[in-house]
Amino acid sequence: MEKKLHGLTSEDSRELQALKEKNEALKIKVKKSVEDTAAVGKLLQTQADQLLQALPKSLTVSGANLVYDLVEDDAVFQFLARTVDGHYVDMDRILLDAGVGGTTTEIFDARVSRPTSTTTSECVLKTRMCAFLPYAIEQVKKAMWSRMESEAAILPNTVHSCKDLGLPLGNASNLIVSKRQVHLDNASFTIRLALKEFAEPDRLVYVWDAAGDWPQPNTALHVTTREYGWCYFEPTDSPNLSIFRSLVLVRSTTTPTVDETVLELVMQLTR
Repeated sequence: MEKKLHGLTSEDSRELQALKEKNEALKIKVKKSVEDTAAVGKLLQTQADQLLQALPKSLTVSGANLVYDLVEDDAVFQFLARTVDGHYVDMDRILLDAGVGGTTTEIFDARVSRPTSTTTSECVLKTRMCAFLPYAIEQVKKAMWSRMESEAAILPNTVHSCKDLGLPLGNASNLIVSKRQVHLDNASFTIRLALKEFAEPDRLVYVWDAAGDWPQPNTALHVTTREYGWCYFEPTDSPNLSIFRSLVLVRSTTTPTVDETVLELVMQLTR
């Protein structure tokens, strides 16, 4: 039996060509998205490396993610997650007072204020930043979250994600917790951090609260730190340009007669 071969009509050919072109365009878009995300991730890593290089060469920094202990850690992270919500509500006022909110001038400075009297033992480190990033906000979001996940606490086998820990999410779109042990020279400490992502219509916001403790071996003396952080990414009129603004406050409180060297190590690391 003779088989008849039917060729494509001109309309079918045009539709097929259009689909091929659309497919190629999507491939290019996906490739660019992956490359941009990797580039932002590399940028974030580079900035972190540059900050660490600013430390004295005699100081070596290393750290490791620790396991989230459902018994030991839950109360601390419950508290940190709740306080983040209040900090988020006050963010615009706090950043405006610090000279960061609304500014379009690039800023990067860090200042330490030490105790002004013998009755207080609190030091405060304030870090402000405003920068233009040559990436679309979608790529920045992916890279930022990937960076945070790399430093997240190791979850128990029964827990699949940070959202399953039972911590209050509030109005946030996402939540991540970090528990890290950091070694700096001959000192070490454990820091617990709760960070929330708030996806607003015109910007992407991250707010966090962290608590750390630097005990001195074989003594009751120690340095405690509390870190409050706000940052957000905002798109510009250019599709491949975003504005990043942030403010971080680190408070360190010491017990009386604490070793001044330990306090200096804490401030060097947080700086």
